[in-house]
Amino acid sequence: MVEECLFFQAKIKKLRIIVSNYIIGQFHEGFGEVIFYSGLELRTIKIDSFSSFLSFISALLAITAGVMICIVHWKLLRKYQKIKESASEREQSLQIKKFNKMYESLEILFGDFKDTSLSTQGYLLILTGRNIIFNLIIVFLTTVPVAQVFIIVIMHFIILGYFAIKKPLKSYVNLAQQTSLELALLTINLSWLGMTIVDTKDNFQSTTRDNLSDVVMMVNLIYTFIPIVFLVLKLFEAGKEFKEFLMSHRQRARITGKNSMPKKGLINSRLKNLKKKQLRKVEIKQTIEEHDCSIQVLQKSSFVED
Repeated sequence: MVEECLFFQAKIKKLRIIVSNYIIGQFHEGFGEVIFYSGLELRTIKIDSFSSFLSFISALLAITAGVMICIVHWKLLRKYQKIKESASEREQSLQIKKFNKMYESLEILFGDFKDTSLSTQGYLLILTGRNIIFNLIIVFLTTVPVAQVFIIVIMHFIILGYFAIKKPLKSYVNLAQQTSLELALLTINLSWLGMTIVDTKDNFQSTTRDNLSDVVMMVNLIYTFIPIVFLVLKLFEAGKEFKEFLMSHRQRARITGKNSMPKKGLINSRLKNLKKKQLRKVEIKQTIEEHDCSIQVLQKSSFVED
């Protein structure tokens, strides 16, 4: 009964960690959209009814909650880096294991990234900040579309430079996937930049706009297939790791079996010796009993003669 309770407690804990990491991941992925809709609400604010007031309060609460989560994320990364800076090499591994155990429900914030510096481990926070800026540009720079797309293109170049210099992800497959997606988005936004520049001119050739539109549609189609291609690569990589695990497990089993053979032989020899001792005791007991019987017979015979 106790073992069953411990088993279910472990499963519930693991499920809680998975759910909490999933929620945090979805927040970082969708916080840009929260900023977008909240920005639209604040830009067109007009409190003339209860529903508009409720919408305004919801926007403020959403922004406040998002900012608080980002601050907690930042402080968590700072705490991790302080452990690496202050602790000695002997204590680092113990303190980092303790940190990972304590914040395992927030592992998505720091687990998959290199911990060489705050800028590499803060990869998720940097992308969240980029998404916030992107949506603020879309909301508040609607009157200057050229500036909109130009700033977005600059941000793409900054992120690509960050990927090339820092290489923040531990898995090179994940890094290649993110770089491919970023390059695809850069190509799309460069095409949009070309179209917005063409639209500002009085005399422009329609073929230029048509060609740029074709590029956008083609790259957009490629963009949808990039995650599928890398998913196949990840499955192949996982299968390869699983195969290596099985081979190492079999090898350890063989080594353990060889090492355990002398122990088995020693145990068998001890059992044989124990059986011999038991047989020897039985033989001695039988001899004593026979001797006693012979003595009793002699006594009886002497008594009869008397």
